[in-house]
Amino acid sequence: MRLALAALITLAPFALSACEAPSGPAAVSVSNAAINLPAVRGRPAAGYFELQPTPDQGALTSVTSPHARRIEMHETVQEGGMSSMRAMQRVTIEDGKPISFQPGGRHLMLFDLDPSLEAGKEIQLTFHFEKGEPLTAKAAVRPAGGGHDAH
Repeated sequence: MRLALAALITLAPFALSACEAPSGPAAVSVSNAAINLPAVRGRPAAGYFELQPTPDQGALTSVTSPHARRIEMHETVQEGGMSSMRAMQRVTIEDGKPISFQPGGRHLMLFDLDPSLEAGKEIQLTFHFEKGEPLTAKAAVRPAGGGHDAH
């Protein structure tokens, strides 16, 4: 009996620590990822998503996909009453604040998209950061316009 009690006392802290929630850093996540097919075949598609980064990743430096030859990050800017697009080389992550790529703002331009893609399918997007591992997420493929205003 004493031996069993001694074993219980010795092992109790380890058993209790296994019940605690992990206290590591929050994981990066992507939500609402979607690719709007181009209205004219052969033109670039537009991509949108919401990214919840972690503060230690540095900037978002690129997005890639096996379904597009090239993906550029762009932002829509208003200058002198005119709207234009500007390529972005990186998107700074500020204290882990969410990053949104939406119509009329930041967005992806996917060039030379796989011609076999059609609305209703999914593709993989891989998000690359200055630090840490890349993150791969699925994006819904939507018809041209995708139910949103054009970028």
